[in-house]
Amino acid sequence: MKELIAANDFLERRLEELASSGYALGRLLPRDRKDWYD
Repeated sequence: MKELIAANDFLERRLEELASSGYALGRLLPRDRKDWYD
């Protein structure tokens, strides 16, 4: 049971990291692309 909880914790943290970096990329890339076209 402890292994499952630890694995779940790890996955949740990993997903949060991916989501936040994906969010940051989503926020930054469109601006950069607009700058390229200007």
